Amino acid sequence: LPAPWLLFSLINGLQPVPVSSNGLFCAIVLLFLMLLFVISSIASCKWRMNKILGFTMFLLYFIFLIISVMLEDRIIS
Repeated sequence: LPAPWLLFSLINGLQPVPVSSNGLFCAIVLLFLMLLFVISSIASCKWRMNKILGFTMFLLYFIFLIISVMLEDRIIS
């Protein structure tokens, strides 16, 4: 992932690249909420990895991705 950014920066003389994100604050809050959900789901499985915990991790990740994309595309605000 950093290779394209490095190449772009080298071509443009290491100038700062402005990055705008529509839902940056909401995404950060969502990330911390997801962290709490992950820790609580691991604790509810008694700190042991099993199929239910693996499924829960995938489900939480997909929920995070969907909400993040919807925030970025201003589908939800």
